[in-house]
Amino acid sequence: MHDLEFNHQNMNQMVLFLQELILFKTQEIIVTKPQINKPYHQNSNEGELKIQQKGPLEVVHQFIHIKQQRQLRHDRKFKYPSMLESIRQRRNYNLQKYLDDNLTVFCDIIKKKDIEKLINFLNYPFQYSQEQNLLNTFCELLYFIAYFGNTILQLAKATFLFKDCLKLSELCRNHQLKIKILIQLFSIAKQLKQYDKAYKFILKALSYAWAENLDDYEIDCYDKLGMCYFYQGDIIKANHFHNKWVKCEIEPRDSYYRITSKEFIQLYERSQPFCREFDDKISRYIHIPFTNLKTGQSFDFNSTLKYNNCESIPLLNEILNGYEYTEYFLEYHYVDQAQKQYLKKSSLPRRALEIMSKYDKNKDKYLFDHKIHENPIYKLSLQEKVNYRKTKFYSLDSVKQNIQKFISQQREPFKKSEKIYVKESQRKDLSPENGNQLTLHFKKLLVSIIDQN
Repeated sequence: MHDLEFNHQNMNQMVLFLQELILFKTQEIIVTKPQINKPYHQNSNEGELKIQQKGPLEVVHQFIHIKQQRQLRHDRKFKYPSMLESIRQRRNYNLQKYLDDNLTVFCDIIKKKDIEKLINFLNYPFQYSQEQNLLNTFCELLYFIAYFGNTILQLAKATFLFKDCLKLSELCRNHQLKIKILIQLFSIAKQLKQYDKAYKFILKALSYAWAENLDDYEIDCYDKLGMCYFYQGDIIKANHFHNKWVKCEIEPRDSYYRITSKEFIQLYERSQPFCREFDDKISRYIHIPFTNLKTGQSFDFNSTLKYNNCESIPLLNEILNGYEYTEYFLEYHYVDQAQKQYLKKSSLPRRALEIMSKYDKNKDKYLFDHKIHENPIYKLSLQEKVNYRKTKFYSLDSVKQNIQKFISQQREPFKKSEKIYVKESQRKDLSPENGNQLTLHFKKLLVSIIDQN
């Protein structure tokens, strides 16, 4: 019975093959037959002779060859069949195994602060997360590389990637990820001295923290909101939010801000599509330099604006001109300290209070005349100090010795050529001496993302 079924299937396949072959031969005769304006009985049989010159086997071989060429053209639409094949054949080769096998390469990329090589390194994890339909892992990986770009001060690239990551968090309804992205956008705007934009980003993050009752993020946002007011020159408001951060004050669960934030978020998300898995909506909204498995091309294939040819401030403006910031933006109404008497109490951190109490108990034991012993002219008048300085003699050698002594006493050696200057301030996490610490930080972050899937 099994042999009969097998023969029956073979017969069906053979019949289909012969039908295609006959159709192919008929079309070839029609195409190759010469087009001349003569009566049919005077027409030469050149087209038929052309077919008759070939044997049956040659016709079959030609038919099979053309069929293979068509299949090959169909397969070329997908540019990375080998990668997809390797994923399907080796499903046990997960992201943890990939990181273990290439840990040295990853650490070297982080130490060299090379975002281009990191993009190439993460190409496999991005494809794997698409193949396994790990949408959350895909979003976290995109946040990871954008966060790395912000850390090494590739602000334009980081802003571009954060913008797409922000849209992904909206499509997935991942509010906690959105808060983290908004905090990073606040950081970028602050570094660019765009304090009005930084204020809007951190206030939007605060509204999501209110809505989701995420107390840690709420307290952190108060600190950053105080920074915005400080840089804008409003010291009173800056001090108010700094006090809220120090005291870890949060809004009541039934406060106006929490309820209104929830309503605004719900109204905004009704106008946005919802994605639970990878589909065409995602490729429509993101333009990242990673391969889209459905098309075989990168997500930014048809985009003129890419992560390496953009500027930060226009991208920040584009985000803030969006519907969520123009229609559903909740302002925080500052309450003056005169209306809240309890705010007049001491707002110093607990550690500072402990130090002050320790000083009050032991202040009789401390000696404050050490400057007088070290400097005998400490109590002299200004004119006496000037006269004293006139009698002193300073040689160039002594000045050089003092400079060398000062340099040797510094915590870090004075190596100007090896320092990395970042605008007006030094970033300790970017100095060559802290390369290992930077590597450990990003390794820990990537491992936590991989462990989630």
